[in-house]
Amino acid sequence: MMGKLGNALGRPHVLALLLTIIVLVSFKVPDLGLPFYWDEAWVYAPAVEAMGQHGPSLLPGSIPPELSRGHPLLFHALAATWSLVFGSSPVPLHAFAMLVSVLLLVSIHGVGVSIGLPRAGSAAAMMVCALEPFLAQSGLLLPEVMLALWCTLALLGYVQGERRILVPALVLAMWTKESAVVLAVAMLVWTWSRTPTPGKPAVGTWPILLSIALAGTFFLVQRFVSGWFLYPEHVDMLAPDPVRVNYLLKHLFSTVFEDQGMYVVLYAFAFGGTLLWFRKDLYRALAVMVLYIAGIKFLWGRWMPDELWGTLLAVLCLGALIPLFFRPIHRSAPRLGDLLGIGFLFVGAFLVFSAVNFYTDRYLIVVLPFVALGTMALADHLLQRMGWWAFGGYAVLVVAVLLFHLPTDDRVSDVRLAYGDGVRVHLDLVRHLEAEGLQDTPIRGSYMDIVYLTRPGAGYLKGRPFTRMVPYEGSATDLVIVSNEDPDHEDHLERLQVHEVVFRASSGPAWIELLRTSGLGAAEDTVQQAEPPLVH
Repeated sequence: MMGKLGNALGRPHVLALLLTIIVLVSFKVPDLGLPFYWDEAWVYAPAVEAMGQHGPSLLPGSIPPELSRGHPLLFHALAATWSLVFGSSPVPLHAFAMLVSVLLLVSIHGVGVSIGLPRAGSAAAMMVCALEPFLAQSGLLLPEVMLALWCTLALLGYVQGERRILVPALVLAMWTKESAVVLAVAMLVWTWSRTPTPGKPAVGTWPILLSIALAGTFFLVQRFVSGWFLYPEHVDMLAPDPVRVNYLLKHLFSTVFEDQGMYVVLYAFAFGGTLLWFRKDLYRALAVMVLYIAGIKFLWGRWMPDELWGTLLAVLCLGALIPLFFRPIHRSAPRLGDLLGIGFLFVGAFLVFSAVNFYTDRYLIVVLPFVALGTMALADHLLQRMGWWAFGGYAVLVVAVLLFHLPTDDRVSDVRLAYGDGVRVHLDLVRHLEAEGLQDTPIRGSYMDIVYLTRPGAGYLKGRPFTRMVPYEGSATDLVIVSNEDPDHEDHLERLQVHEVVFRASSGPAWIELLRTSGLGAAEDTVQQAEPPLVH
C-alpha cells in the first residue's frame, strides 16, 4: 500500500493536484470562521439546522418548503449529518463545503486519468481552482459545488463505460438539484448521435433512463406530500420570452467564455484546436471555424438583429459542430470524443436551460469542470508529440491569465472573492449597533440586513437579536442601512433624504452605511416580513 502511494506521489500530475489542493485549502482556511453570507444565511444554513433537528432525510417534507425551496434534499441531508458530528456553526459547515470542493478537484483529475490524459486532469483542476466563482464558493454552504462533483463523476462513469459509476452519480446529481437532468439529456443525445466504437464498453441509453427514473421518485413523492412536482415560486419564474432569453444567453456566454480572461480558452479551443486536429483537412477546419464564428455572431445580433431568429440560428450553427467536429474526434479518440461531445452538449444545454429559468451566476459552477476538462484534454492530446513542455506551457499560460484577471470586477456577491469583504463590513456595522445599544430602535434595511440582525444562527450577533427591524417597503424610520451588495442600493439612496452618515464601514470594494434621514415614522414593534432576494 505504501509503495503504491509512494509511486503515485512520485508522478508529476499527482503532485500538481496535491499542490493545487494545498493552495486552495491554505487560501480558504482563514475565511472558514466568517458568518454565513446571503443565501447561506437565510435559507441553506437554517435548512441544514432544521434537518439536523429533524434527522437527516431525503424525503420531501422533511423540512418546510420555504427552506428546501422544493429542491431535492441530498445536499441538506449530507450537511446535516456532518453538523450532527461537528456542529452547525459557520466553521464546521464551511469546512464541509471545502471538503466537497477538494473532492471535486480530485474527481476532475480522475476524469483525466480515465481518458489516458492525467496531465490534462491536473491542469483542469488547477484551471477550475483559478476561477473566481469556484474560489468564492469553495468555502460556502451552497449546493452548486456538490452538484458539480456528482456531474463530474457521472462524466467519469460515461467515458469509462462504467454503469456502476454513471447511474449512482447521475442519481446523486439529480437528488442534489433537479437541473442535473440537463446532463442526463445531454448524455442521451450524445449516445444517440455518436458512432459506436468496437471494443469500447458502451454505456447505452438504458442506464441514463434508469437514472432519470430513479431520481424522479423524489418528485413523485413530493407531488403526493406537497401537491406539486416543482416549487411553485420557481415555476412562476419561468419566462421563455425571446428578448429575455437572448439577453441572458449573451450574459451567460460572456460569464463562461469571456470573463476573467476565458477568451483565451475559447480561442485556443475553437480555432487552435480545430486547426491542429484537421491540419490535413483544411476545408473542414475552415467550415468548423466559420460555424463557431457564425454561432457567436448570430447570438450577439451582429448578423441577425431579431432576438428569436438570432438565437435559433446560433443554436443551429453550433449544433452543426456535432457531426463536423466532435464525431470525427470520437472516431479517432473515443474517450476524448465522449468527453468533448458530452461537455459541449451539456454546457450549451445548461446555458439555454438557465436562460429560460430563474438564473443567478453561481448556477454556472457546474459547467466549469466540463469547460476546463475539454480545453485541457484536447490540448494535451494534440500537443503530446511536441514534448511535455508544449502542454505544460499552455496550461501554465491559461492558469496565469486567469489569475492575472483576479478579481474580475468590483461586485460583491457569492461568486466574487469580495463576498468576504461584504461579510466584514456587515460585522463592523453590527458591532457598532450593538455598542450603541440599538437593539430596540427601529432600523430600516434590506431583507439580508434583517436576517443578519435578527437570526443568531447567521453568525453576526454577539448579543440579543434586534427586535424592530423594518424592510425598505415598511414604515419610515430615522435610521436606514444601505450597502452596495444590495442590487437596489442606488434607488434607495435616491429616495432617501439623508441628513447624516452615522456610521460607514468599507473593506475592498464593499461598503455599508448607517444613515439618519428625515423620514421619521412609526415602525412596527416586531420584525416585519420582507421579500427574500430572488436567489435560490
